[in-house]
Amino acid sequence: AATAQAVLADLIANPDAVSGPLRGHGPAATRRRWIRALAIPAVLGIVESRQFLNRRGQMVDAPAETPSPDRSLPPAQKAGP
Repeated sequence: AATAQAVLADLIANPDAVSGPLRGHGPAATRRRWIRALAIPAVLGIVESRQFLNRRGQMVDAPAETPSPDRSLPPAQKAGP
């Protein structure tokens, strides 16, 4: 850390700029960092889960195919004349 401070002080020619206390940031900066950190994984998770459900044919918003009454039973089990 001392070597980095010495090099930085030589580069910017102002030793006071690298030797002071760090300043804290406000709640907006914290919120912005969390959003940036979680936005891409959240979007990727949603896309991947939709693709997974599509591959399995179980999408929630896809209409279910209901069989007609004639096709509900195999031919050997049909009732009636």
